Amino acid sequence: MPLPGISSADRFRQKATTTPPNKTERRTIVDTHRHPIEPKLAAKMAERGFYNPKQEFPQTNAQDLIGYREFYDLEYAMPKSREEGVTLSLASNGGEVEWFARDLFKVSTGDALKILNDEYLEIRDRYPGEFALTAKHTRSKRTVGPLSRR
Repeated sequence: MPLPGISSADRFRQKATTTPPNKTERRTIVDTHRHPIEPKLAAKMAERGFYNPKQEFPQTNAQDLIGYREFYDLEYAMPKSREEGVTLSLASNGGEVEWFARDLFKVSTGDALKILNDEYLEIRDRYPGEFALTAKHTRSKRTVGPLSRR
């Protein structure tokens, strides 16, 4: 039953507001399309020619993909994300899992999911409360999550 004098929009705003430790209120902003890259994964991507860590960003590669520092350098990206007000990021590689398996790791899709799972657990532990972990294998169209340690 709705509370008298409080609109549904006001109730939504109250639910969507968080109070961080410094007691200032702010709205919850969720980055629903985040591909966090750990240094080990970034090194593997550099080894395979997806970017050159010695060049300035942005840069392009032989596959005509544009690479930004925010993608390859999580230590650089996290403060920027916080400044922009992001309170939670969904760590996902969505349809890229098969690409990671085939082109980057050269392993089965299942093994690639294990590698990404371990990477994401390290990220979650390094940035507590800032990442929710998900993975999706496109062939089955079935979401696998939440991810956890075995």
